Amino acid sequence: MGQSEKKTEPQFCDMQYTRDENGKEILIKEGRFQVMMEWERPYMEACIDALGPSGDVLEIGFGCGYSSSHIQSYLPKSHTIIEYHPVVFEKAQEWAKSYENVILVQDTWQNALDSLGVFDAIFFDDYPLESGMGFDGDSKQVGEWSQMMEEKEPLMREARDRTAFLVSLKYTDEDLDAFFKELPLIDSTPLEYVLSFFCELREQNQITQMQQEYMLERYKKERKIEEGKIQAFMKQRQIKNLPERESPDRLSLFFNECAEKHMRSGSCFSCFISDPISKFQESAFLKAIQADPRFEYQQELMAIEVPDNCGYYAENQALVITITKL
Repeated sequence: MGQSEKKTEPQFCDMQYTRDENGKEILIKEGRFQVMMEWERPYMEACIDALGPSGDVLEIGFGCGYSSSHIQSYLPKSHTIIEYHPVVFEKAQEWAKSYENVILVQDTWQNALDSLGVFDAIFFDDYPLESGMGFDGDSKQVGEWSQMMEEKEPLMREARDRTAFLVSLKYTDEDLDAFFKELPLIDSTPLEYVLSFFCELREQNQITQMQQEYMLERYKKERKIEEGKIQAFMKQRQIKNLPERESPDRLSLFFNECAEKHMRSGSCFSCFISDPISKFQESAFLKAIQADPRFEYQQELMAIEVPDNCGYYAENQALVITITKL
């Protein structure tokens, strides 16, 4: 009898519920990336109020339970929550003990949706929880870096031409240490070029993921660079490198799936939006949702108070949206 194949266990990132320097509840990823903070509660509640959840409700992501608790104030017939991460799922289990109408599903929504039915209200607040390096810089910094990279492209191109031979080598840990010893000699090199160089080495498998993370962390410390700047650069590069056919975000992918199979006439959808920019300015959104006669779209701005220690949201307004299937 042959040996059975060993099943690969999913690799979860480290998630922790704790308190920030202001004593407020916070959910953090891998010890440093902010996932959810207390300031989100009134925004989440406004989204749920706009949704008006009754009947059968589907919620993606539990987080700190702000939206879940507010959904329960509407006394829905059923409340299904899909949560993937074991730490967050455990917190959801403890919370759910107070409610008889809650159904918890520990899985990704990509896996779980096919086994579920049709819902009257859907709230989406997903977050990528796979193990790996997270880039959660705020959207304002991402935009600033995008503009800066365009302005300095000629200088970066010249620097790339001078060092083209470097991207044909394999690098050891000793090589990386030698690189940092030469840092005083490259102080005039644009920061965005150095970060691009690190990324290209990784993309061409000349260094490992661990080596890249080591280089970014050490470079940040030795050049005294703010964490948010590196996160914003990496996120902008990640977005820029996506092929057009692979670019739909998690929200669009989820909504398209739900619209076809899990929403009936009168069903309503809402979600957490990561910036207050009007969706009327997004051509892809206009084409996919607003131009579709099956849906009615509404949006409204609300004032919010975001603390100074928040690294993923930099505005004082938030966008509350609803999409109703006609």
